[in-house]
Amino acid sequence: MSQLQVTGKEVWVRHLSKWTGKFGERGEAVTLTATGGTEYDIDVDGTQYRVHEFTESGDFEVSSEIEAEYLVVAGGGGAGQDGQRGGGGGGGGIVVGTLICGAGAYPAIVGAGVPASTKGNDSSFAGITGLGGGAGARNLDTQEGGSGGGGHAQTGGQPGGTGIQPTSEWGGYGHNGGDGSSSAGTSSRYGGGGGGAGGAGANGTTSIGGSGGPGLVVWGKTYSAGGTADNDDNNCPPNSGNGSNSPTGYGTTITWNSGSGVVIIRYRIG
Repeated sequence: MSQLQVTGKEVWVRHLSKWTGKFGERGEAVTLTATGGTEYDIDVDGTQYRVHEFTESGDFEVSSEIEAEYLVVAGGGGAGQDGQRGGGGGGGGIVVGTLICGAGAYPAIVGAGVPASTKGNDSSFAGITGLGGGAGARNLDTQEGGSGGGGHAQTGGQPGGTGIQPTSEWGGYGHNGGDGSSSAGTSSRYGGGGGGAGGAGANGTTSIGGSGGPGLVVWGKTYSAGGTADNDDNNCPPNSGNGSNSPTGYGTTITWNSGSGVVIIRYRIG
């Protein structure tokens, strides 16, 4: 029986278009055909897996019962549209686990990336849901999400949003966003970092924006980092689940979207 592993080990992949394998109980042969997403094989410590990676929504279809491991990554949240004072977007929630799939089709929904000040879109597999990252705050609108968005910089400082993925019915990974700095006694202020699947976002100060929380390494790749306040880099490649950064300066427009999510399914083939 295959067991789920979250590991930082690097693996090499070999792309294939279709696979038919042999599985069964008590020695009888059962032909399994599985389709959906981009298919390829990997080797993890001598164990062979077939992978189905969904970078956009589709169906995972199997011809007979199989035990599959899954990774669901939601889309990240958009940073607050207020330059350095805006909070970073929260990373999309992550859920990992194992599911017995009977013959049939299972929907894989991939959450799209979003513009500034917008909550991320959920991703799901067979109804198991990763929650979209919270939007970074623009004024008083910090949002909770898979990981929470960073707080806005203002008098008194605004708290970051709550990461609600771990307390959801599906469990998983997500953390709180950092607080925005207080503007009391100074005109310099910076937003908090968005929470990441691997840790909370840092608080903003009167001299530097809060760093986004780290992403989580699952099956050799990092997903769902939080966005950093006061950072002009576009940190959101497709299917990363990353929350977006808020840019430098006051009132600067954010021109990039957050990272979209991804759904990955794998099962042993040898």
